Amino acid sequence: MQVPSGATSAAPQGAEDADEGVSAPTIAGYSALTAAGLLSLLALKRITQQRRRRPGHRIRLPEAMSDTEMDLRAYEEPASVQLLDTAVRSLSARLGETGGVLPALHGARVTGTAVELLLAEPADPIPPFAADTGRQVWNLDRTSDALLTSETLSDIPAPYPSLVTLGVDADFNHILIDLEAAGAITLTGERGHICEVLTGLALEMATCPWADHIQVTCVAFAEELPHVLGTGRLRYVSDLDQVLVDFEARAREVADVLADADVESVRQARTDHVADDAWTPQIILSSTPFTPDEVARLSALVTGGASSNLAAVVAAGGDSPLPGRWRLDATPDQTVHVEPLGSLTLQRVTADQFHQLLDDLATASDDNSVPDPAWRDVPPEPDPVGWSAETPTRPNPPPFSVQSSDATQDVTDAAHGASVSESIDTGDLRVAGEPLAPGGPDSDLIDVAAEIVMSTPSADAFTLQRGLRIPYAQAARLIAELETRSHIPGSTAGHVDEARKDSSAAAAGTTSPAWDREDAADLLHLDPDAPEIRVLGRVEIAGRDVNDVEVGKRNLLPELAAFLHLKSGCSAEEVSRALGGPRGPWSQSTRASNMSRLRTWFGRDSQGRLYVPTQTQGRLYTLSGVRCDWDRFQALGRRGLAHRVAGDRLRAVKDLQAALSIVRGQPFAGSGPSSYVWAEHVKQLMISVIVDVTHALAVTLTETGNAPAARTAIAKGLEIEPGSELLFRDLIRAEHRAGNMAGIDEAVERLILILYELELEMEPETAQLLEQLRPARRRVGSG
Repeated sequence: MQVPSGATSAAPQGAEDADEGVSAPTIAGYSALTAAGLLSLLALKRITQQRRRRPGHRIRLPEAMSDTEMDLRAYEEPASVQLLDTAVRSLSARLGETGGVLPALHGARVTGTAVELLLAEPADPIPPFAADTGRQVWNLDRTSDALLTSETLSDIPAPYPSLVTLGVDADFNHILIDLEAAGAITLTGERGHICEVLTGLALEMATCPWADHIQVTCVAFAEELPHVLGTGRLRYVSDLDQVLVDFEARAREVADVLADADVESVRQARTDHVADDAWTPQIILSSTPFTPDEVARLSALVTGGASSNLAAVVAAGGDSPLPGRWRLDATPDQTVHVEPLGSLTLQRVTADQFHQLLDDLATASDDNSVPDPAWRDVPPEPDPVGWSAETPTRPNPPPFSVQSSDATQDVTDAAHGASVSESIDTGDLRVAGEPLAPGGPDSDLIDVAAEIVMSTPSADAFTLQRGLRIPYAQAARLIAELETRSHIPGSTAGHVDEARKDSSAAAAGTTSPAWDREDAADLLHLDPDAPEIRVLGRVEIAGRDVNDVEVGKRNLLPELAAFLHLKSGCSAEEVSRALGGPRGPWSQSTRASNMSRLRTWFGRDSQGRLYVPTQTQGRLYTLSGVRCDWDRFQALGRRGLAHRVAGDRLRAVKDLQAALSIVRGQPFAGSGPSSYVWAEHVKQLMISVIVDVTHALAVTLTETGNAPAARTAIAKGLEIEPGSELLFRDLIRAEHRAGNMAGIDEAVERLILILYELELEMEPETAQLLEQLRPARRRVGSG
C-alpha cells in the first residue's frame, strides 16, 4: 500500500530488528565500556572542532570511517557505563550519610541492566544494593530510592576509581577488577600480546567516567597515547626508576594524610570526603619485566592493604615473582580463570586497532577547519561590533556626521571605502550636534527619516537605526509609520512588507509547506510522489507506510534506505559491514533478502522504474529517483546564499528560512544502540552545514533589522549544535542591534551553562565581542 506523499512513516520507538542469517557474534577485543569511553572522548574532540570551525569550512575527518571507529560504535554500551557510575557513587553517598565505610571489592560484574559488586568479605548490603544469601555479591536494585539523579551524581567523589574491565565472561558480561585491592597483576606471554592487554586497560582508565582522576604510567608501550588522548590521566616513561621514586613519595604522602585525618583506610577517607584530592590512584602498566630490586621496591608499596592506592600490572620475567596472586596469560583467545571473578577472556587492543585509533584521535584533535568549495558563499563572521566590508548585502545609507562625548567622527558606510568606528554606541551619540533622546517622540524624526528612506531604495529599520543613531525599536516604528504614509517608494515598501511577513511566518513556524515541498522538488527535478528519506531529525520515510513492512524490519529498512542514498555507490561488502552491527557483517542471503524487502516497499515510479534497482553482477548499490530532506536542505541553502551574494535579501531570507524549516532535530535523532554507526561522519557534515545556513540567515536578518526572526533562526540552530559559539555571537550581535541588553545577558548566561556542562572554556572571539560591547551595556544600564 502507498500513502500520500505528504505522510510520513517512522519505526516505533523501541522496536527491534531481528535479522536472520547474520554471522555469529564477534568480539572486537576491547570492552564495550572502553568503547563508550573512547567515543565520548572522540565526540568531545569533534564538538571542539565544530566550535573552532570557520563559516563555510568543514572539520577534519578521516576520508572514510575506520574499521576501529565503526566497531567502537557497534559495540559501545554507554548505558552500562552510566549504570556503574551511578551505582557506586550512590552507594558512597548513602554510606557517607549513615557513617559507614565502603566495602573492599575484588571487582564487579556489569551488563547493560545489572551491576554486581563482588566483595572481598561478606557484609550486609547497603542501598541501592541487595545481597545474595552469601552476602558477598551485592546486586544493584534499580528501583531503589537511594540511586542518585544525574544532577547530584557529580557531587560525590568517585569511590572506586581503579575499577577497570579485565575482560568478558562466556555470557559477555563485563568483569571488572579493583586494581587498588589487587595490588599487582602479572601478565605472561609474548610481549606484543602483553602490550595489547595493557593498551586496553590504559584506554579504559584514561576515559572512564567512574574515575574523577587517575594517574596511569605506561612503561615502554603506547608512547603516543598520552598526547593524542589529552585527558591528563596518562603519562609515558621508558624506564621504571623515576616511576618507583614517585610511587614511594606518593605512599608516604597518603600515609601522612591518613594519620592526620585519623582514618584507617583510603576507602574510609573517600566515604567521609576527607581530603578528596589526596586519593588519586597511581597505576603502573609495564610491558617490560621488573628487576629483582624493582620487584622488592614495588612489593613494599602495593602490599599496604587498605592504606594503599597504588597498583601495577607488569609483564612477567626474571626469577623474582611480583606480589599478588594473579598471573594471567595474555595470549589471544585464551580463557583465564581469575578467582573469585571466574573465567573470562581478557580485553585487548590489537596493533592495527591501536594505530587506526591514533589516527582517528589525532585527526579529531586538529581544529584547523578546511574550506568547502560548495559552500563558499557562506558569509564570514562580521567584525566584533561593526559590519565587515566583506558582507555583500549591507545597506548603503548616505554619509552622516555624528559627535560623541570625545570627538566628532565621519562615519561612512564601508561599502563606499571609508571606515566604521569599531566602538560606536547607540546609547551616547548626537546627530548633527544636537542631543537625541533615545526615547524621544517619533514625530521629531519623521521628516529626516523620510529623507533617508527616499534617498536609499533598500532602506529599512536597520538603515534608520544607523543613520539616526536611535534604538532599533524606535527605527522600526518610524518605518511602519512611513509605510502607512506612503513615504516609502512602492517597490521598497512592498519589499519591506513582504520581508516582514516572511520573517513573521518563519518565526511562527508557518512557512508555507506547499512552497517548501513543491519548489524544492522542482529545484531537484524529482517526482514529488517518490519516497522521501528524512534524516534531519528522527529518521522516517515520507510517502510510504511503515505498517506495510513486517515487524522486525521497521527500523532496519529506513536505515538501509538512508545508507544507500547517502553512501551511494557502495559495494555489497560495504553494505553488509555497515548494516551488520555488533553481530558482524550481513551474510549474502541476509543482504539480498533485505534489499528485496526495501525494493518491494518503495515500489516503482510513474514510468515503471524501480526506486531500488536490482543488482546485477558487479553493480554497485544505489537508489534511483528517491527524495531526501538533506538534498532539499542543501539545494535551498545554496540558492539562498546565491541570492544573498547577488544582493537579493528578500529571496535569500525566503530560501534560507525554508531550508531551516526542513530541519526537525539533530540528524539521525533517536537512533537506537548499534544503529546508524556508519553515519557519524555524515552527521558531522550535516551539523556544519546547518550551522552555516543558520549563521547566514541570522546575519542577513540582522542586517535588515529583523532581530526577532534572527533570534528564532539562531534558536533553531542551537538546538542542532548547542555549543556553537558562532551562533551565540550571532545572537549577541542581533540583540545588540536591537538594543536588547537583557537579551545579551540571557544569551551569555545560557552559553556559560553549556560550557560548564561540556567542561569547555569560552572562545577568545566571544570574550572579545563581549568586551567590546561592555561600554555600551554599561551606559545603557546606567541610563
